[in-house]
Amino acid sequence: MSVTSQVSPGVQALERMVQLFDQALQQALDALVEAPVLQGDLVADDLAMDARILRDEGLSLLPAGFVLNAPLLVESSEVSALVLLQRAESVSRELSISQFPEGMSALIVRLVDALRDRS
Repeated sequence: MSVTSQVSPGVQALERMVQLFDQALQQALDALVEAPVLQGDLVADDLAMDARILRDEGLSLLPAGFVLNAPLLVESSEVSALVLLQRAESVSRELSISQFPEGMSALIVRLVDALRDRS
């Protein structure tokens, strides 16, 4: 969809979540690159996997033909993947579940599970 005003608030919120998932994935992958080769970083690896799954599942919930806007810019590269996932979770609370595309509840459960596993 090219005109944002034609997109429902639920789709707009989901789009922001997908952008945050994508940024979380990039942050986790960057952390893996910076980790010592022999030790690795299991937390970043798990976060990268969760962020990739969440991003892909979120993309699948967007309407057919939907084109994502330019990614959101995080104010600092120091924001961790976990913080980005927490921000996505807060976006999910902005609207009632009925305003989101069908299947959103499963995505939210997966997100909450990923956050719970790291607390």
